[in-house]
Amino acid sequence: MQSPPDNQPAPAPVTKPEDIIALNNHGLELQKQKRFAEALAVFDKILAAAPNIVEVHYNRGNMLGALQRFDEAITAYDWAIALKPDFVSALNNRGWLLQKMKRYNEALASYEQARVGQERRPLRPVETRRRRFR
Repeated sequence: MQSPPDNQPAPAPVTKPEDIIALNNHGLELQKQKRFAEALAVFDKILAAAPNIVEVHYNRGNMLGALQRFDEAITAYDWAIALKPDFVSALNNRGWLLQKMKRYNEALASYEQARVGQERRPLRPVETRRRRFR
């Protein structure tokens, strides 16, 4: 990592949880504005300081997918899934990208893992009520 020029202060390190939350929210705002490369840079900055945040790996995968960098996106989803094996959204997104890349067997396995993960989730009270009255 290079030192900043003498006339500019070094950027503050990302260490406090509130900094990470603020940066993640900023990255999500950039995503809404379709500024995917900028959002990716934000998520990379967070992961450089705190590499085990599941949601940031997932967000990074979303940005890489939007930038058509599918192999890298799948790797980002793999990181998220390694940290949280039943992360259904990451499994589904991974499956979608694999399907898009015509890697159908891998896509099917990812979707199946997502289905199993979804079945393990407890129902929320509203869902429980709906099911009771069907």
